[in-house]
Amino acid sequence: MPPLAEPAEARAWLNAERPVLVAVAVHAADHGWPSHTTRLAVTLLRYLQDGGHFAEAVSIHNSASRAARLSGDHAGEATALTNLALVDWRQGRFERAIGHCERALALFRDGSDLDGQARVLHILGLICFEQGSYQRGAEHFERALALYRRTGDRAGQAVALTGLGRVDQQQGRYEQATGHFSQAMQICRRAGHRTGEAIALGSLGVVAEQQGRYQEAADHHRQALAVFRETGDRANEAYGLGHLGVIDQRLGRHRRAIDLQRQALALFREIADRSGEAESLNNLGEALLADAQPAQAHTEHAAALELADQIGHRHEQARAHNGLGHTYRATGDEDQARQHWEQALSIFIDIGAPEANEVRRHLAAEHESKASGQPGR
Repeated sequence: MPPLAEPAEARAWLNAERPVLVAVAVHAADHGWPSHTTRLAVTLLRYLQDGGHFAEAVSIHNSASRAARLSGDHAGEATALTNLALVDWRQGRFERAIGHCERALALFRDGSDLDGQARVLHILGLICFEQGSYQRGAEHFERALALYRRTGDRAGQAVALTGLGRVDQQQGRYEQATGHFSQAMQICRRAGHRTGEAIALGSLGVVAEQQGRYQEAADHHRQALAVFRETGDRANEAYGLGHLGVIDQRLGRHRRAIDLQRQALALFREIADRSGEAESLNNLGEALLADAQPAQAHTEHAAALELADQIGHRHEQARAHNGLGHTYRATGDEDQARQHWEQALSIFIDIGAPEANEVRRHLAAEHESKASGQPGR
C-alpha cells in the first residue's frame, strides 16, 4: 500500500485498483482462500456501495457467499447475502433482495447475531418502503431499532430512526418525521459519522421542502451535498441534486431546475440506481411541465411509469400517473387526464400518501368543468 494521508487519496487508490481487487476476491474464492474473499468483501462494502460500483459489488459478494458456504462459514455467508440484498435493493430488484434477506436472517438467527438480524430487518424495511408498504416497513425499522439498542450500535440506531422518519414523512406526519431525523442526526454527530449526519440533514431538508420552507430546505441539502461529494456517496449526491431542483422549480427557477434534474438523472443512470432513476424522471417531468414543455414532460413521466412498473415502486407509479394527467390536461385531452389521475389517486390512497388530496382536487375541478362546459383548472 502507498501512504494515503487523505480520504481523497484512498478513494483514488481504490478507483485505480478496483479491477484488481475484484479479480483477487474471485480468485481467492475459487482457489481455497475463502476468508480472504469474505474479509475483502466486507472491507470494500461501503466503497462499492457509496460509489455506485454495483456490478463489482455483485461479483465480490457472490464470490464471498460461495466461498463462505463451501467452507461452512455461516456468519460470512449471511453477511455476503445481506450485502447482495443491499445491492439488489439499490437496483430495484426487490424480490431477489427479499430472497437474500430471508436466507441471511435465518443464518443470523441460528448464530444469535443480533446486529446481523437488525441489518437485514432494516433492508427489508427499505424494500417495503419502496413498494409502498409503509406499515410493514415501519415494523421492520422498529424491530431493527430495538435490536440495535440491545447491542448498543449507535450508528445502527441512527439508520433505523432515519427509516422510521421516512415512513412518517412519506405519509405526511412531518412533526414525527422531524423528531426521528433530528434524533438520528444527533447520534451521528456525537459518533462522528459524517455520512449518516448528512443523510439525516438531507432528510430534514425534504421535510422543510414539503412544508414550503424552501430556504431552510436548500441550506440543508447544500450542506449534505458537500459531504456526499467529499465522501464519494454518489447515490445520495444524486438525491441531493434532485431535491435542490425541486426547490428551484417551486420558486419559479424552471431552467435551473431542469438542469439539476438532468444532472441527477445522469448520475442515477451511471450507477444503475433504478429507484432513483424513476424518481428523477418524475422530477424532470414536473420541471419541464412547469417550464411549459408538456410534450417533453409527457416523455419523462411515461418513462418513469414504465420503470416504476418494472421494479414495483408504487409511489413513483402514482407520481408518474399524476404527472401524465397534468401533461394530458395541458394539451386539452381531459379524458386521458382523468384516467391517469384516477389511477394515481387509487395508488396514493392505497399507500396512504398525502398527495391523494391534491389529485382529488384535480378530479373535482375536472368534474366541475365538464358539468359547466368551462375548461378545468
